Amino acid sequence: QLTVSEQWSFLTYAYQGSTDNPPNVPIPSITDVPDTDPTPLYLKDCKVYVDSDPSDIGGYQLTDSVHKFTLRMTQEAGKKYYVNGTGTFAAQAWDRGKTQIEVDLVYAKTADTVGLGSEMDAWSADTQQDRYLSVVFESTREADTGTPYSWTFSMPMRYFQMSHGDIGNNTTRILTGEAWYEPDVLEYPFTTTLVNTLADADL
Repeated sequence: QLTVSEQWSFLTYAYQGSTDNPPNVPIPSITDVPDTDPTPLYLKDCKVYVDSDPSDIGGYQLTDSVHKFTLRMTQEAGKKYYVNGTGTFAAQAWDRGKTQIEVDLVYAKTADTVGLGSEMDAWSADTQQDRYLSVVFESTREADTGTPYSWTFSMPMRYFQMSHGDIGNNTTRILTGEAWYEPDVLEYPFTTTLVNTLADADL
C-alpha cells in the first residue's frame, strides 16, 4: 500500500485564546471529514517504466524487476530575520530555496537491472546516463464510469547512489536517482497527475 510521510516547517504560529500570539484573522472551521470509504493505491496496481530517451518516456515497462520504491521531495524555505525591534520570533520574510526530488528504486537482479545495458550499467558508467522514469498506479475501482482512480508521476533522473539489500533472502540493488530539468522534450523535472473525486477533479 502507498503511504505518505510529510514534515513541515512553520514560519510563524498563532492560536485562539493566546495572549501573546492571537490570530489576526478568524480561524475557519473545517467542515470536511476524512473519507469514510477511501480508495488506497497498492503496488499491485503499479507499473514502472524506465527509458533511455525522453521522447520514449513511459514506453518500456520493467517486469519482475522492481520490488518497491521511495519517493522523496524536499523544498527548502529561506527564512529571513531582521533586527527591526518587532518583538517577535517569527520570520519577517521568506523565499523558496532548493528543491530536491529523489527516488530510491529497489531492484531485483534481472537482465534489466544487472549486466550490460542495464540500470546498474547506467549507474556505473563513466559518463552519467540520463534515465526517464514513469510510475503509473491504476486502481481497480472507478472514480467515474470508465475512469479509474489513478496516480502517475514521471521524471528525468540520473543515478548517483547504489547500495545492496535483500528481501526474503534474495539480494537486491537499490539505485537512487535525482530529478533534473530536461529542457528540450519534456520541459520539466517532475510531473504528476492524480485522478480522484475531489471537486477540483471535475468527476
